[in-house]
Amino acid sequence: MKKTFLKTITVLLLTIFITSCEKDNNLDEAIEGGSKDVSVENFTINTDNSVKMTSDLWKIEKYEGSYTEMNGEKLPHIGTHLIASSKYIGDIVEHRWKAGGCFKIVEGHQDRTARILRTCNEKGWVEYTSPIPFVETEILRRKFKEIPCPIRSHTIIRRNGNRIDAQNYDQKFRYDWKVVYRMGNREQIYRKTGRFFDFPHPGRFEATLTVSLKNYCAKSDGTKIFEARH
Repeated sequence: MKKTFLKTITVLLLTIFITSCEKDNNLDEAIEGGSKDVSVENFTINTDNSVKMTSDLWKIEKYEGSYTEMNGEKLPHIGTHLIASSKYIGDIVEHRWKAGGCFKIVEGHQDRTARILRTCNEKGWVEYTSPIPFVETEILRRKFKEIPCPIRSHTIIRRNGNRIDAQNYDQKFRYDWKVVYRMGNREQIYRKTGRFFDFPHPGRFEATLTVSLKNYCAKSDGTKIFEARH
Protein backbone atom coordinates (compact mmCIF):
# COMPACT_ATOMS: atom_id res chain seq x y z
CA MET A 1 0.00 0.00 0.00
CA LYS A 2 2.81 2.34 0.92
CA LYS A 3 4.68 1.51 -2.32
CA THR A 4 1.55 2.16 -4.40
CA PHE A 5 1.06 5.56 -2.76
CA LEU A 6 4.70 6.53 -3.49
CA LYS A 7 4.34 5.46 -7.14
CA THR A 8 1.21 7.60 -7.50
CA ILE A 9 2.95 10.67 -6.06
CA THR A 10 5.95 10.13 -8.38
CA VAL A 11 3.71 9.91 -11.49
CA LEU A 12 1.87 13.10 -10.51
CA LEU A 13 5.11 15.04 -10.01
CA LEU A 14 6.49 13.80 -13.34
CA THR A 15 3.28 14.83 -15.15
CA ILE A 16 3.43 18.34 -13.65
CA PHE A 17 7.09 18.71 -14.65
CA ILE A 18 6.47 17.65 -18.30
CA THR A 19 3.47 20.00 -18.61
CA SER A 20 5.52 22.90 -17.27
CA CYS A 21 8.30 22.24 -19.80
CA GLU A 22 5.81 22.15 -22.69
CA LYS A 23 4.42 25.54 -21.66
CA ASP A 24 7.91 27.01 -21.49
CA ASN A 25 8.69 25.68 -24.95
CA ASN A 26 5.49 27.17 -26.36
CA LEU A 27 6.35 30.51 -24.78
CA ASP A 28 9.83 30.42 -26.30
CA GLU A 29 8.36 29.62 -29.71
CA ALA A 30 5.91 32.52 -29.41
CA ILE A 31 8.69 34.95 -28.54
CA GLU A 32 10.88 33.68 -31.36
CA GLY A 33 7.96 33.94 -33.79
CA GLY A 34 7.34 37.55 -32.80
CA SER A 35 10.86 38.60 -33.75
CA LYS A 36 10.71 37.52 -37.39
CA ASP A 37 11.30 40.05 -40.14
CA VAL A 38 8.30 41.89 -41.54
CA SER A 39 8.41 43.50 -44.99
CA VAL A 40 7.05 47.04 -44.85
CA GLU A 41 6.36 49.12 -47.96
CA ASN A 42 8.10 52.54 -47.98
CA PHE A 43 9.57 51.77 -44.57
CA THR A 44 13.08 50.62 -43.67
CA ILE A 45 13.38 48.93 -40.31
CA ASN A 46 16.71 49.51 -38.59
CA THR A 47 17.15 47.06 -35.73
CA ASP A 48 18.89 43.88 -34.55
CA ASN A 49 17.77 40.34 -33.82
CA SER A 50 16.70 41.19 -30.26
CA VAL A 51 14.18 43.78 -31.42
CA LYS A 52 10.68 43.03 -32.60
CA MET A 53 9.92 44.36 -36.07
CA THR A 54 6.48 45.74 -36.79
CA SER A 55 4.80 47.98 -39.34
CA ASP A 56 2.22 49.84 -37.27
CA LEU A 57 4.17 51.36 -34.38
CA TRP A 58 3.50 54.93 -35.48
CA LYS A 59 1.98 56.97 -38.25
CA ILE A 60 1.93 60.51 -39.63
CA GLU A 61 -1.33 62.14 -38.57
CA LYS A 62 -0.96 65.24 -40.77
CA TYR A 63 1.41 67.55 -42.66
CA GLU A 64 1.48 71.18 -41.57
CA GLY A 65 2.76 72.76 -44.76
CA SER A 66 3.28 71.71 -48.36
CA TYR A 67 4.59 68.49 -49.85
CA THR A 68 5.19 66.81 -53.21
CA GLU A 69 3.49 63.48 -53.89
CA MET A 70 5.50 61.04 -56.01
CA ASN A 71 4.60 57.41 -56.67
CA GLY A 72 2.12 57.46 -53.81
CA GLU A 73 4.66 58.82 -51.33
CA LYS A 74 4.42 62.28 -49.77
CA LEU A 75 7.70 64.23 -49.66
CA PRO A 76 7.38 67.17 -47.25
CA HIS A 77 9.03 70.41 -48.35
CA ILE A 78 11.47 72.54 -46.35
CA GLY A 79 9.65 74.17 -43.44
CA THR A 80 6.84 71.60 -43.37
CA HIS A 81 6.04 69.99 -40.00
CA LEU A 82 5.01 66.35 -39.62
CA ILE A 83 2.72 65.45 -36.74
CA ALA A 84 3.43 61.81 -35.86
CA SER A 85 1.90 59.63 -33.15
CA SER A 86 2.52 56.22 -31.60
CA LYS A 87 -0.11 53.50 -31.44
CA TYR A 88 0.56 53.10 -27.72
CA ILE A 89 -1.41 55.05 -25.12
CA GLY A 90 -0.65 55.24 -21.39
CA ASP A 91 2.11 56.00 -18.93
CA ILE A 92 3.50 52.46 -19.02
CA VAL A 93 5.14 53.17 -22.38
CA GLU A 94 8.37 55.14 -22.64
CA HIS A 95 8.18 56.88 -26.01
CA ARG A 96 11.39 57.92 -27.80
CA TRP A 97 11.59 59.83 -31.09
CA LYS A 98 14.74 60.45 -33.11
CA ALA A 99 15.39 62.08 -36.49
CA GLY A 100 18.35 62.59 -38.78
CA GLY A 101 19.41 63.98 -42.12
CA CYS A 102 17.05 66.78 -43.12
CA PHE A 103 14.58 66.10 -40.30
CA LYS A 104 14.52 67.41 -36.73
CA ILE A 105 12.32 66.65 -33.70
CA VAL A 106 11.11 70.03 -32.44
CA GLU A 107 8.54 68.88 -29.87
CA GLY A 108 7.66 65.66 -28.03
CA HIS A 109 10.95 63.74 -27.94
CA GLN A 110 9.48 61.48 -25.23
CA ASP A 111 5.75 61.96 -25.81
CA ARG A 112 3.21 59.87 -27.67
CA THR A 113 2.92 62.60 -30.32
CA ALA A 114 5.93 64.34 -31.87
CA ARG A 115 6.33 67.39 -34.07
CA ILE A 116 8.99 66.97 -36.76
CA LEU A 117 10.45 69.61 -39.09
CA ARG A 118 12.02 69.17 -42.53
CA THR A 119 15.06 71.46 -42.71
CA CYS A 120 16.56 70.79 -46.17
CA ASN A 121 15.97 68.97 -49.48
CA GLU A 122 18.31 66.02 -48.91
CA LYS A 123 17.34 62.60 -47.53
CA GLY A 124 16.37 62.04 -43.92
CA TRP A 125 14.68 59.69 -41.46
CA VAL A 126 12.41 59.53 -38.43
CA GLU A 127 12.66 56.74 -35.88
CA TYR A 128 10.32 55.72 -33.07
CA THR A 129 11.30 53.42 -30.19
CA SER A 130 8.87 52.04 -27.62
CA PRO A 131 10.32 49.93 -24.79
CA ILE A 132 7.46 48.49 -22.71
CA PRO A 133 8.27 46.90 -19.32
CA PHE A 134 8.62 43.09 -19.55
CA VAL A 135 7.98 43.22 -23.31
CA GLU A 136 10.39 43.36 -26.27
CA THR A 137 11.63 46.76 -27.41
CA GLU A 138 10.05 47.87 -30.70
CA ILE A 139 11.75 50.16 -33.22
CA LEU A 140 10.59 51.49 -36.55
CA ARG A 141 12.52 53.88 -38.79
CA ARG A 142 11.00 55.54 -41.84
CA LYS A 143 13.23 56.99 -44.53
CA PHE A 144 12.26 60.01 -46.62
CA LYS A 145 13.66 60.58 -50.09
CA GLU A 146 15.28 63.79 -51.19
CA ILE A 147 13.13 66.38 -52.95
CA PRO A 148 14.05 66.21 -56.67
CA CYS A 149 15.38 69.66 -57.56
CA PRO A 150 16.54 70.84 -61.00
CA ILE A 151 20.27 70.71 -61.71
CA ARG A 152 22.53 72.27 -64.32
CA SER A 153 21.87 69.59 -66.91
CA HIS A 154 18.18 70.53 -66.97
CA THR A 155 19.11 73.96 -68.38
CA ILE A 156 20.96 72.67 -71.46
CA ILE A 157 19.44 74.36 -74.53
CA ARG A 158 19.21 72.46 -77.82
CA ARG A 159 18.50 73.98 -81.23
CA ASN A 160 16.45 72.52 -84.06
CA GLY A 161 16.07 74.98 -86.94
CA ASN A 162 14.33 78.09 -85.63
CA ARG A 163 13.23 76.35 -82.45
CA ILE A 164 15.17 75.90 -79.23
CA ASP A 165 14.14 73.54 -76.44
CA ALA A 166 15.21 72.01 -73.11
CA GLN A 167 17.35 69.02 -74.02
CA ASN A 168 16.80 67.21 -70.70
CA TYR A 169 13.17 68.16 -70.17
CA ASP A 170 11.47 66.83 -67.02
CA GLN A 171 7.76 67.50 -66.59
CA LYS A 172 8.13 67.81 -62.80
CA PHE A 173 9.80 71.21 -63.25
CA ARG A 174 8.76 74.59 -64.56
CA TYR A 175 10.65 75.93 -67.63
CA ASP A 176 10.74 79.69 -68.20
CA TRP A 177 12.32 81.31 -71.25
CA LYS A 178 13.67 84.82 -71.46
CA VAL A 179 14.84 85.56 -74.99
CA VAL A 180 16.37 88.97 -75.76
CA TYR A 181 16.63 90.36 -79.31
CA ARG A 182 19.07 93.23 -79.80
CA MET A 183 19.65 95.37 -82.90
CA GLY A 184 21.67 98.52 -82.32
CA ASN A 185 20.08 100.40 -79.45
CA ARG A 186 16.90 98.45 -79.83
CA GLU A 187 16.08 95.64 -77.42
CA GLN A 188 13.04 93.42 -77.33
CA ILE A 189 12.36 90.77 -74.67
CA TYR A 190 10.26 87.66 -75.30
CA ARG A 191 9.02 85.44 -72.45
CA LYS A 192 7.48 81.99 -72.62
CA THR A 193 6.83 79.06 -70.29
CA GLY A 194 7.19 75.49 -71.53
CA ARG A 195 9.57 73.06 -73.13
CA PHE A 196 10.48 75.07 -76.26
CA PHE A 197 10.70 78.56 -77.78
CA ASP A 198 10.33 79.53 -81.46
CA PHE A 199 12.33 82.48 -82.81
CA PRO A 200 9.78 85.02 -84.12
CA HIS A 201 12.07 86.46 -86.84
CA PRO A 202 15.68 86.46 -88.06
CA GLY A 203 18.36 88.05 -85.90
CA ARG A 204 20.64 87.53 -82.94
CA PHE A 205 19.02 86.26 -79.76
CA GLU A 206 20.26 85.69 -76.22
CA ALA A 207 18.19 82.87 -74.67
CA THR A 208 18.10 82.16 -70.94
CA LEU A 209 16.31 79.06 -69.63
CA THR A 210 15.33 79.00 -65.95
CA VAL A 211 14.23 75.68 -64.41
CA SER A 212 12.48 75.59 -61.03
CA LEU A 213 10.21 73.58 -58.74
CA LYS A 214 7.83 76.10 -57.17
CA ASN A 215 9.56 77.74 -54.19
CA TYR A 216 11.12 74.60 -52.73
CA CYS A 217 14.33 74.41 -54.77
CA ALA A 218 17.01 76.81 -55.91
CA LYS A 219 16.48 77.87 -59.53
CA SER A 220 18.93 76.78 -62.20
CA ASP A 221 19.75 78.99 -65.21
CA GLY A 222 21.42 78.47 -68.55
CA THR A 223 22.14 81.10 -71.25
CA LYS A 224 23.17 80.77 -74.89
CA ILE A 225 23.46 83.04 -77.99
CA PHE A 226 21.74 82.08 -81.27
CA GLU A 227 21.55 83.47 -84.82
CA ALA A 228 18.10 82.85 -86.24
CA ARG A 229 17.48 82.66 -90.00
CA HIS A 230 14.05 82.30 -91.58
